[in-house]
Amino acid sequence: MFENDFNENDKPRRSGKRRLSWLLFLGGVFVIGVGLLLAWQIFLHPATASPARPEVTATQQPGLASATSSSSRSGGLSPQGPPPTPLYYQTFEQQVAQGLHLSVPEVKAQLQSTPSLFVLARTQGLTQQQAYTLVIDALRAAGDKMVSTNVWTRQQADTDLQSWQQRDQAAVDGGATKLFMQY
Repeated sequence: MFENDFNENDKPRRSGKRRLSWLLFLGGVFVIGVGLLLAWQIFLHPATASPARPEVTATQQPGLASATSSSSRSGGLSPQGPPPTPLYYQTFEQQVAQGLHLSVPEVKAQLQSTPSLFVLARTQGLTQQQAYTLVIDALRAAGDKMVSTNVWTRQQADTDLQSWQQRDQAAVDGGATKLFMQY
């Protein structure tokens, strides 16, 4: 009869479509929000921590302190205990450079145009495993230096080394490269 008359079956159907549209819209916004949050976390903190070490969170670089209170007091490597001294970083850098048959300034200069220590090591003829071993041995030597100068206890040095060893090679590469370039 009239144009504005509704069929009784049309009204619930329109309401149902409207609810479904809103639910889909809200679900999409939620999924996009979670995705953006995840992307932000990944790009802000690219390396993941090992789940076997509960005091290190996924937001920390391997062996580097997080942006929480430990970084303000340590400025460096160990997420717990006394902060490393410049001697720690110098020892690490010298050991890595020696293993690459380069000087520390040469390594730093080449890292400006090379993505990582492991890539640089490959250009120097080392395999991925050899580069990993070189970095771990350099970290061990740096920890030993901290113990011999009575800055760390043996347990603190061992804990720091284990935190590096529990990570995959890519995480060690990223963290060691950052460590080498920052100090």
